[in-house]
Amino acid sequence: MKKKLLWIGAAVALVVVALVVLTVFYVNRNPNVGLLMADHTEETVLVQAMENAGLKLKMSDGEVLPEECAAYVVELRDFGQTEAILQSAGNTPVIFVNRKPNIEGTCYIGGDALQAGQTQGEVLLAQPGYGDWNEDGVVSCLLVGADMGQPDMLQWQRGVSQALKAKGLEAEFVPYTGAAFSREDAEGLCEQQLSAYGKDLEVVLACFDSATLGAMDAVKEVGRSVGRNLTLIGAGHSSELAAAVAEGKLSGYAYIEENEICQAVLSA
Repeated sequence: MKKKLLWIGAAVALVVVALVVLTVFYVNRNPNVGLLMADHTEETVLVQAMENAGLKLKMSDGEVLPEECAAYVVELRDFGQTEAILQSAGNTPVIFVNRKPNIEGTCYIGGDALQAGQTQGEVLLAQPGYGDWNEDGVVSCLLVGADMGQPDMLQWQRGVSQALKAKGLEAEFVPYTGAAFSREDAEGLCEQQLSAYGKDLEVVLACFDSATLGAMDAVKEVGRSVGRNLTLIGAGHSSELAAAVAEGKLSGYAYIEENEICQAVLSA
């Protein structure tokens, strides 16, 4: 299927991240860059690009800033972290990525959740039947990612709904509590909801690589069949996702082209 970008302008965003970080490096002569990611193991493109640029990375588990860094690159687990992170960083530059902080004036580089939802909705519309397996005009969806009450998740839902509305369909999202930043958490959450709703749950949408892989694990565990009684749309840049589509384990996914981004960042 035609490749789609998960985040509009994602390549440009990462180029800017690289430029900001490299500028800080040359000004301060300090090669340490702190990564505070919701799930830093999935940030392979950013990690590889920075390492190839000669920067020494200090990673955190997503709760506490690494020490003695020239700059911090942060992906929020929760928007309530923003103020504490800024205070902890002091005068050290903080670059927020992927999830826009809730404090005005902060440096944010990344995509828009509404556009991401619309893009994923377009991927869904490319599937047979648009995911409406019972043909009642309402597509029952599970959106696997952060807490459903988070502002970006609400915008993501809105984007998917807008895409389906263009075809006269309504999107209905099943509620849940908690978040699924890791593959294990995504598997548990998805398995729980698939078991609870059964075939009434028609579509699973995942917000990033680890959530997508966890959802795939869950679908296998509960005995559902992608392309036969379930539509599974992922998101991310892992090469595993392309292989999963080819094998019929994943209906499709919105993604970032990792090779093009790496080349753009390294040539900046």
